[in-house]
Amino acid sequence: MKIVPAAMVFLAVSIVCCVFFGIRAIKNRKNTRSVQLYNIALVVIMLLSIAAAGSFKHVSIPLASLALGALCFILLVVIASNDAVYRREYTALKTQMELMQEELIKAQRPDETAMRAKELLPVGNTFLIKAAEAIRQQMDTAGILGFINKIMIERLFADGGVILTIGEFEDVLTVKAYGGNYPPPYKLPNDVPHQQEQVATNFRYAEFPLNNSFFGEAARSAKPILIENAQEDSRIVVNGKEPFLLPGSLLTIPMVYRDTVEGLISLSRSTDHAPFTEADVKIGEILASYATAALKLIYDLQEETELNTIENETDIASRIQRILLPKKLIDTPDLNFSVLLNQARGVCSDYYDIIQNQKDRLFCITADVAGKSIHACIVMVMIRSLLYLITNTAQSTQSILDILNKGITGKISIDHYASISLLAYIPAEKSIEYVNAGTQSLLLWKASAKKLVRLEQKSDPIGVDIKSVYTCKKIPVEKGDIAVLFTDGIIETLNDRGEPFGLKALAELLAANASLPAKAITDTINKQLKIFMGKTSPHDDQTVMIIKVK
Repeated sequence: MKIVPAAMVFLAVSIVCCVFFGIRAIKNRKNTRSVQLYNIALVVIMLLSIAAAGSFKHVSIPLASLALGALCFILLVVIASNDAVYRREYTALKTQMELMQEELIKAQRPDETAMRAKELLPVGNTFLIKAAEAIRQQMDTAGILGFINKIMIERLFADGGVILTIGEFEDVLTVKAYGGNYPPPYKLPNDVPHQQEQVATNFRYAEFPLNNSFFGEAARSAKPILIENAQEDSRIVVNGKEPFLLPGSLLTIPMVYRDTVEGLISLSRSTDHAPFTEADVKIGEILASYATAALKLIYDLQEETELNTIENETDIASRIQRILLPKKLIDTPDLNFSVLLNQARGVCSDYYDIIQNQKDRLFCITADVAGKSIHACIVMVMIRSLLYLITNTAQSTQSILDILNKGITGKISIDHYASISLLAYIPAEKSIEYVNAGTQSLLLWKASAKKLVRLEQKSDPIGVDIKSVYTCKKIPVEKGDIAVLFTDGIIETLNDRGEPFGLKALAELLAANASLPAKAITDTINKQLKIFMGKTSPHDDQTVMIIKVK
């Protein structure tokens, strides 16, 4: 029996396989190196098998057919394993390509947080518009804080929110806006019933120390605090099982302006809703920055307005003070006058005058009104009016301050008082009578003895106690004697080292210049004061009245 037809069959199969693997190797030239090597190896094996099969001219040995069959079987096994390797590598490559494609699509897709942030730009503009309205209408910040709190609750899908600001002395946080349902994170007082309105009212008026509270921690750190489950956080107090007392998720964001924490915005979500996320933190920070900018605009403009108001009040008070003072001091046949008044900016507290409503007496007055600006001027106007009224009657020098005190004390709501020195000169007797209220005193230079005497009588300032008692001293004077009335602003003037000018320096100046006219003495005092102060500005009005007996 001839086996040649079988050899021809094997030959045909080998040729087909060779062509198949050759095409496969060409098609897969861009695939992995291992698959390509497999295909090339199979083509070589196929070529060898074709050459072997073609050399069988008269195949009669069954062993040759079996060998060729075994070779084909081996080739089939290799093909199967080669396809398995190819499929695995193809699958891995396909998976990798799909992941890369997803990343590319994700990178090209707008971020949800970025989209939300972009939508917030009109909100920031709204905050600024509200701030401008508040400034124009001279409203307080309560309205805009409530509006900001409402927007924060809406934009961050919260159930409630509060806004707290740092107190004047920066040691306490005070609730300024409250909305929705925010379970108090602090221990409620025992006397607060567990009713939603009462709890909310307690929260609205709560204050929290910066150094020992959950809100204080957020303010000190100047960083947002995200609590996904407040009931599991040791910083949060759970006050009861009622739904409005059960905290869910909390988000607290500082309002920071130029590295300074101005306050906090804190939001709450109930346990029924999903907790806040890091995306919410980013959105909250953006909104908080908008809100802070709007609030600072209000605060800065209000401060500027207040400063302008103060400046206007200061200018008005200064003009009032100048109106109340005598335009010119005219010497009498017996007396030579001179006054030094250096006004301190914004104080307007000193008053002086020379009144001669009676033929037998002439009154010299210096006064230092406690307080500043307009309020001081109001008291000054009252004192001046009463003095002109009282001195126009036949009252004794001692009784003048008593009547003045009764006319001032308790008559005005302004809690101010005044120290006054009152000197009465009696030409017929060539003597002076002196009475004072408060801390002021009289310096008297006795020309004959070349000695300086200080007259001081401790008593209450005008306006403190309606029952205050004032006593009078009478002293004879002669030619060359000098009476000096002065306010605290003179002796309490400070230099750049914080040292006071002092009573001793004033006394030495008087003694050294007693021979000079009154005007020359005040000029000398003024010159020495300026030298002493240097570049330091006076903190109080400075007044010296020189009364020299001719």
